[in-house]
Amino acid sequence: MEANRLIEGVFPPPAGIIPSLKNPDFISGGIIPISVVFLTLSSLFLALRIYTRVRAFYAEDYVIIVSWFFSAAFTATCLEQANNGNGRHLWDIPLGIFIHYGRWAAASIFLYVPATALPKVAILMSYPRVLPNKSVRIGAYTVFAITIVYVIVSCLALLFQCHPIAKLWDMSMPGHCVLIPQWLASGISNVAIDIMVLLVPVPGLMKWEVSTRMKVLAGGAFVVGSL
Repeated sequence: MEANRLIEGVFPPPAGIIPSLKNPDFISGGIIPISVVFLTLSSLFLALRIYTRVRAFYAEDYVIIVSWFFSAAFTATCLEQANNGNGRHLWDIPLGIFIHYGRWAAASIFLYVPATALPKVAILMSYPRVLPNKSVRIGAYTVFAITIVYVIVSCLALLFQCHPIAKLWDMSMPGHCVLIPQWLASGISNVAIDIMVLLVPVPGLMKWEVSTRMKVLAGGAFVVGSL
């Protein structure tokens, strides 16, 4: 059985197509350079942040550091997916290798959620300190709670979408799965939370007793910082 998993593709090829398990077509060559470039950039920005905050470290700085580790781990899982079938036709991937790919893919989803949520949490934690305004504080705490609930619900939904759980990465196992478009759902949720994060400081900026130009510049600084 194990030998068949290494010589048979995940799915049979379409009519007229000859599978190639040894030298398959590969279209994900960009994953490696893109991952290296962006991990390097994020590492550089993190190092600059730590350098500038060395004398005054805040709680959100520790959150950013933790989020970087999640991001680095997520990048590693993407690279492993590229080594285990990502970018190939399913009929060109042996079932045994596809199971390894599934494990890394499942891990990447669980890492992606906190990796994208924690930077939002760090920004929200900084708002009450930068803009000591009651409405800003309430808004920051509210969106903070929404973000934490999003992380918990997303991870639980992904963890229990298949029964048994191992079927999440080994579709040949008996059992059943509830189809969840996780990347679409996660993308929509992230965009919605991003918008809320950007809107939180608006009441504080509106009440700021400075010129309109300064308010616009400060708002632009918050937007750039959120990106």
